[in-house]
Amino acid sequence: SIPYYVGRVVDKADALIARKPEVFRNKQNIDARVRHEVEEIDLERRRVRVHDLEKNLRWWEPFDLLHIATGARPAALDVSGRDADGIYQVGTLESGVELRTAVDEGKPQ
Repeated sequence: SIPYYVGRVVDKADALIARKPEVFRNKQNIDARVRHEVEEIDLERRRVRVHDLEKNLRWWEPFDLLHIATGARPAALDVSGRDADGIYQVGTLESGVELRTAVDEGKPQ
């Protein structure tokens, strides 16, 4: 038999996030930032040049210990018709939200 997973439908995309930055900050004293890019690392001065993507601000931020999480992008399927209307590839939270919105608004049969 082929293994499969039957999950539950969640009401909000936030329910899919395992840990929010506030949890890291409050429980582990880790300043986790999302929607930020590090544009430059200055190891000698122990600082990074940060770009806040939502506010479009840039500044130098000091660090004592730096962890870099680059994220990932799902590979696109190489099949004919993958860009047709009604075809969705779900590999990110955003693409899942997009599909859920299409189902809720379009009421497909």
